[in-house]
Amino acid sequence: MSMMPKSFLVVLLAGLSAACALPGERSGEPDYSAYAGEPIGDFRFVNFLEWRPLADKQVLLRFDRGRYYALTLREPCISQTREADRLSLDLAISKRLRVNDRVILDGTPCIVDEIRPLDYAAWTAAGAVGGAARPTGQVSGGT
Repeated sequence: MSMMPKSFLVVLLAGLSAACALPGERSGEPDYSAYAGEPIGDFRFVNFLEWRPLADKQVLLRFDRGRYYALTLREPCISQTREADRLSLDLAISKRLRVNDRVILDGTPCIVDEIRPLDYAAWTAAGAVGGAARPTGQVSGGT
């Protein structure tokens, strides 16, 4: 067998792997954590606008007034971040997201382990593409 088909296959697989990588995993894209603030316990918001996966355990949420937060999720939801199409918030207190609240990824409840504000403008200015936004579900819970 000639080397041409094997080398073509290697190049094809490498290209597909790079195309499927999550933001932050792509070669040359700045790591979002360098643009994230210290972990916070909670924050208030009015509108939850969109979300996107960041890494295996993290999702990025965009809220009103151009605010972005990176959430780290607990097991077993780590694999869900890549495949999920919809994310909803299940909050203990209305319009307030806290550590230990839940996000729902395609019907699977996931506990929020950490919340970090993200300087999205600086991250994208440094070369991050951020990935495609995905639809949000409803915000539920709270009083």
